[in-house]
Amino acid sequence: MSRYNLRPYVSVYKDPGSVDINTIQRQKFQQAFNADDAIAGAVDQMQAADFEGDQALKMQLEQETRQQLQDRSSRGDYETMMMDVSKSAREFDKNYQPIKQNAEMYQAYQKRVKDAYDKGDINALTYNKAIAKSNFGYSGLQRNEDGSIDDGSFFNGYNFVKDVDLQALMSEAMDDFAAKEGGQIVQTVGQGPDAMYTIKVGNSYKTVTADQVNTVFNEVMSRPDVAASVAQQTDLTTFDITDEQIRQRLTASLYGDENDPDSNGLVGLRDKAIADGNDELAAQIDEKIQKETKLLSGAGLESEAEQIQARQKYLKDETLSGIIGQQQQTAITKFAYENIFTEYIQDYDQKYLVGLKSALDKYVPAVSFDTGVTELQNPGGVSFKDVNNYIETYQGAELLVSNEATKYARQQGLIGEDVIISAEDIMNGRVPEQMQGVLKSYQNKIEDARANIYLQEQRLQEAYEVTGYVQGVENVKKNTYGDVTGQEFISNARDILNMPNATDEQVAARIADLGNYSKEMQGGRGTSAALEAKIGDVRLAQQQINQLGGNLVAKFTSDMNPSLDKVNDHLEKNSKILVAGTTSTNFPGETDAVAQTNTKAVKSTFEKRPLNPNFRIFYGGLKQDGTGSVASLIEDYDLPADTQLKVTQVTFDKQPYLGEPTVSMQLDAVDPKTGENIIVKVPTSNFEASGMGQYFNDPMYKMAMTYGRAAVAGLDDANVGFYNSNGQYAGHLQYNFNDGGDVVSVGLYDANKGLINTMTPNDPELEQIIRLSNERGQSFRLMTN
Repeated sequence: MSRYNLRPYVSVYKDPGSVDINTIQRQKFQQAFNADDAIAGAVDQMQAADFEGDQALKMQLEQETRQQLQDRSSRGDYETMMMDVSKSAREFDKNYQPIKQNAEMYQAYQKRVKDAYDKGDINALTYNKAIAKSNFGYSGLQRNEDGSIDDGSFFNGYNFVKDVDLQALMSEAMDDFAAKEGGQIVQTVGQGPDAMYTIKVGNSYKTVTADQVNTVFNEVMSRPDVAASVAQQTDLTTFDITDEQIRQRLTASLYGDENDPDSNGLVGLRDKAIADGNDELAAQIDEKIQKETKLLSGAGLESEAEQIQARQKYLKDETLSGIIGQQQQTAITKFAYENIFTEYIQDYDQKYLVGLKSALDKYVPAVSFDTGVTELQNPGGVSFKDVNNYIETYQGAELLVSNEATKYARQQGLIGEDVIISAEDIMNGRVPEQMQGVLKSYQNKIEDARANIYLQEQRLQEAYEVTGYVQGVENVKKNTYGDVTGQEFISNARDILNMPNATDEQVAARIADLGNYSKEMQGGRGTSAALEAKIGDVRLAQQQINQLGGNLVAKFTSDMNPSLDKVNDHLEKNSKILVAGTTSTNFPGETDAVAQTNTKAVKSTFEKRPLNPNFRIFYGGLKQDGTGSVASLIEDYDLPADTQLKVTQVTFDKQPYLGEPTVSMQLDAVDPKTGENIIVKVPTSNFEASGMGQYFNDPMYKMAMTYGRAAVAGLDDANVGFYNSNGQYAGHLQYNFNDGGDVVSVGLYDANKGLINTMTPNDPELEQIIRLSNERGQSFRLMTN
């Protein structure tokens, strides 16, 4: 279809009776008209990069070309305008080429950045910031004074380099690094009550110092590709920080954060160092204070431009030092170590060896092996609604414990009818002396409820941060309503709604209330008594909605509670975690004798016998969330309904990765899909065995149970606090996890929450700290605040 409506063709020639001439003119008309129509189509399909200059040129070219098209259309004598149409086409093509070229250059750069990220050549920071930096300060194509396009105004993207994994390079460099070794062994001879003995005692050590790691680190940093990568991270981190923001940072650095009463800045740190008599530290801090003060005042710099440039250089230098310092500290933590091996060898004579041989003959060695991978479903569910319901359930659980304790105390005549024992009273041990016997049970229930709430709140917080989800007043203030900002809309509403002393949150809640009322009215339910009770006077509410603007109120209400689709997608995607552990042929115990006794008792009870149909079990690499049973296993594996499952081997799981102690039972039934014997996980809560409680109450196992809940929930770390009998905080351990939920490092913090030391998961000092805390009567639990 043609883009223009033309008047009926009328020849301009005097001899319309001439067939040949008339035919030729009609052909010219059609050719010119088709060419003009093609120009109109090209205008419709013009593409331009989303830059101010490009869009302005596109709009100008579109207006000029359309005007030419309109002029020719209104005249209609196309048989005489072929040259004019051709000229328009050439001019359009000439003027459109730079716009088109710049758009293609921008699209090509975007593809180049994405391809580099997909290949792993650049990290997430470079991927997210490279295009932003390319666009920073760039306004698109510009014209010279003569009207031609300035060649220097074409898009030229940030020329990024390949990012390097500095810690991977450090691992390579440290592979062949020779640790320092030494030590000595001393032998002594003595007389024991039963036999002669000799003792060899001493130690050996193997160490890599922080200075040695620093030497290797500096060598790696001197590589050109590493230096370029670090410089790139600095550049992309700082390019869009304004001078005003730099000045604010300098002020906060010097004098502290005005919103944090405990933040005193460098000036406060220097004064404290002087008061402590640490003159060397005070001098170092004062040197930094003088430097930052000069940057703020611009002392020694003549122009404002020089001051801004000096502050920008300072920001980059500080950022670069921070990036290098963080990587350096990570390298030291990872590669510096001091391993001390203590050797103690005691040799006895034949009399003792006879008794020892008798004990060894009865000893059964333990064999440990991998249990495989188990998939756990997060108990909080897969959506915002699921998680909120879960949190509300455990908030109710805490209240129930308080009510239960209060009711018990009243029935025993320990408190008056007007006294309530709160959850905090229970956690801090503020209960009648006669309740001390049941106090721990109440505390355990509250600890469990708070831990479950905390873990799910952390999931929601992570989902908000990853998806950028914001709701409430914070979100509406980011939006506009008509011609005003969210803050202005709230201020206007405060006057219209006659709420002069109300906070922004209160005004926003009232607007949302009106919006919800409006929805109910539109739903056809009318001015019911319930609505009147909820909103107040219906006519007044409707009048207020009209004054604020019905559509604006609806948009405001929607912005107060935006869509949770992205949050739900993130929660569902990250609702499962794969965990693994080891299982042992012997039951773990404090001594070999206890381990052997428990092992034989459990094995003789279950091996070569049918699997108890009443047991709650897990199987198939999944945690069945309490619904797994012998019947469901037979159904899920498509086994004959009359199959009797017999246990062929029992092993003892060494990690409580399912959230509770378990044993593994191998069955004589075979998985039809794999051809391998089916193995089920059986929580030990299904049965009792003498001595088992002693092991599962061991502080090391209980600690693994505590931080394991956070690992299974998918958190990056878990803080496990030590608390005295009165609930007073006495320090904590921070367990840091990798993507698979394994502990990679443990930080020890004092009662002031200051970092004392960072240890490996298998550091003997870590076990000593946990056992000593247990001996002192301290309890530990997941910190939820």
